[in-house]
Amino acid sequence: MRVISIIVSVLLVATPCLAGTGEATASNYWQEFDITFWQTLPFATLFGYFIDRQLSTLMFPGSAVHWQAVLPFAVAVSAGNALINAHKKVDNK
Repeated sequence: MRVISIIVSVLLVATPCLAGTGEATASNYWQEFDITFWQTLPFATLFGYFIDRQLSTLMFPGSAVHWQAVLPFAVAVSAGNALINAHKKVDNK
């Protein structure tokens, strides 16, 4: 299951980069949002995990990863970054 989830994550990140059609290269707000969101989500999840491990080590030694906090953090950071990036790209046409 872990291997399948890793493969799906890699494909979701790589697919927009490999698409070369005219539709894929057109500057569209929601398309820019989608590409940026899926490219930054794995990194935001990784940083959220590292932050959680650091804070959990200090406050709750020996506890498991708090995924209920890490995943919403990653989605919020990635969505915020995607909104800002899409706004900049579309306005600079």
